[in-house]
Amino acid sequence: MTVDMQDVRENRTAFFDADFAVSGSGRRLNPPLTASDALRVMHHYGIQRALVYDRAAMEAGAFDMWREIVRFCSDAPHALLPTIPVVPPGCGELPEPEQLVSEAAAAGVVGLRLWPEYHAFDLNPIHWESLVREMQIHNMPMIVHMDEQHSWQYRRGWNDIARLAMAFPSLTILVLWAGMRDGRRFLPVLDRCPNVLMDGTPVSFQLIEFITKRWGSQRLFFASHYPLHDPGLYVTPIMYADISPHDRENIATRNIAQIVEAVK
Repeated sequence: MTVDMQDVRENRTAFFDADFAVSGSGRRLNPPLTASDALRVMHHYGIQRALVYDRAAMEAGAFDMWREIVRFCSDAPHALLPTIPVVPPGCGELPEPEQLVSEAAAAGVVGLRLWPEYHAFDLNPIHWESLVREMQIHNMPMIVHMDEQHSWQYRRGWNDIARLAMAFPSLTILVLWAGMRDGRRFLPVLDRCPNVLMDGTPVSFQLIEFITKRWGSQRLFFASHYPLHDPGLYVTPIMYADISPHDRENIATRNIAQIVEAVK
């Protein structure tokens, strides 16, 4: 039997990506430079929508350049949704939280991203209280990049994630690069912190099935980590997990869609 690959592409699960980098990079990552370039990559992997960030601004710590990603995404607003990097308020690197979050939300930004390791800060709740207060007003999720090293490495930040989540139970926290060897760290967090969701970097040995059965598929989401990783690494386990079609859709697209659609 001959398989028509066009039929396969049209019928496969659609994905909503929580971690897609664009613009330049000083690390030779070659992220897409235009919206059309981004859409071409996304189409190849069945990604219909993506939470996008400006890799050049992130690497340079240019936190005042957040409007650039809004302009980038405006060329394909149905598919590219802007998110912006932030650091703890109070050091003069960002506008006051009320101004930043209200202006960002009005411009279409649907998430604030944190890189604690890369930008050298921690998640102590007292450092974030003023910003989180404004984020909660706008239902703005916090997207935390635990690391960018191979997923086999330990993630040191799960205790901080737990403290932050318990201090701000109305704040949705999306954890990226969760860590393959960290089940003893992140599974207790899923027990205590219903506002924490995690990506698929730890996936191995039926972890998707285990988490879906015990905590529900609404605790997981898809992140491609493009261009640091090949999106196929994370598409495949979701496609072939032994879960219901409803749960598969939750993980692939619905969970992130519901979060960003609530931003106001």
